[in-house]
Amino acid sequence: MGQPYILVTGASSAIGSEIAKILSINYNLILHGRNTTKLLKLKNELNCCVILWEYDLTEINDISQDFVNLLENNKITEIYGFVHVSGSKELFPIKNSYNMQWIEMFNINLFSGIFILRTLLKKRYKNNLRSIVFISSISSSFGSIAQSAYCSSKAAIEGFVRAAAVELAPTIRVNTILPGGVEIDWQHMTKEHEDKMKLMTPLGFGKPKDIAHMTEYLMSEKSCWITGQSFIVDGGYSINGNK
Repeated sequence: MGQPYILVTGASSAIGSEIAKILSINYNLILHGRNTTKLLKLKNELNCCVILWEYDLTEINDISQDFVNLLENNKITEIYGFVHVSGSKELFPIKNSYNMQWIEMFNINLFSGIFILRTLLKKRYKNNLRSIVFISSISSSFGSIAQSAYCSSKAAIEGFVRAAAVELAPTIRVNTILPGGVEIDWQHMTKEHEDKMKLMTPLGFGKPKDIAHMTEYLMSEKSCWITGQSFIVDGGYSINGNK
């Protein structure tokens, strides 16, 4: 029997690709993304069996069927884990927002992950499923201008994870990781915000590999007695009382 598969959504992102690289040592991978060029480049860097899934997660109604078609076309039944990295961080103020902006934010950050997990819980795939990891954010606990949709969608992930962990025990573990200031987030910050956040982070900004290492741990049997937990990986930002 070959290596089981792990699905990683948002694999073309910096964090997603780093997670894929680390997990590829022990698992085969299904890599999801919308950037074909980045996905193909990543696939060529990995020494495991890689299946690519290109899909727009805002198209929520067809996601389950499209995913099932992918699994059936590639004759995949043994899926060990699922890491939901995909996320939107579009900034918009409440008063000037449109319904669709909120809907798409929640579709990408939360609902797509839930619907994919629901598909994996079908009898055909469930027998081998062991670990689920959702990537949230420390923004779920902090307020920020023009980020109400982002913060609330990330906070909703944590509530879902706690409930799902109880419902899916004892065979399936469900956890979430809350990254802090990872270097790739600089594009979303003003220079002033970047300098302030860096000053308030005792260990300085993190790197995508820091999130990948925590994901690797939660996917491994070393975390077999851990479920329903939110792991803050933020270089100490959230416990710095001098903010």
